[in-house]
Amino acid sequence: MKNLTQKLKKVQLILIGFLVLFLKSNCLMAQVSYSSGWETGITGNGNWGITQMVASDRIQRVTSPVRKGQYAARVQVGPGDDPINSSGERSEVSGMKASNGNSIEENESSGTQYHAFSIRLDPTWKSISGWAIVFQLHGGLGTSPAFAVDIANNAFNIAMNSGDIETPSKYYNYKHHQFSDASLNIG
Repeated sequence: MKNLTQKLKKVQLILIGFLVLFLKSNCLMAQVSYSSGWETGITGNGNWGITQMVASDRIQRVTSPVRKGQYAARVQVGPGDDPINSSGERSEVSGMKASNGNSIEENESSGTQYHAFSIRLDPTWKSISGWAIVFQLHGGLGTSPAFAVDIANNAFNIAMNSGDIETPSKYYNYKHHQFSDASLNIG
């Protein structure tokens, strides 16, 4: 029995070794197409392509508070801030740029995509009536975001649209899912 236990442990170690090598090789094959941590700026090569804001103080690089690295972005939206005369107030960045200045277009053939971000709400932040989108991923053709994180009723929510974006009546299959309690941990 002792001999069998030792053999099983060896097999376990070999399997774990293969698993680690497999996972490591798959991770090494994945390439990061874009990573903007605000360290090199807000717009320009290796950053975002454009900003949409009514005044230059609406999106700023700051050194405090910072969660990771030396810089963070401070984004402010005030009443009436609608720089593109659209459906709502906004201050946002869009259009990813590679370090060589080329646009990065992510789509269904780009493979698996990961997005990470953190949000700190100012201690004086007050919930507005309706919703406030803090992150969104748009499809083409000027459609509503396919995926968005918003704040409504003092909770973070995920909002999703799906369907045929070329046929708007078949696209807006809006689903809204709360994923936090009603305490936003402001500040």
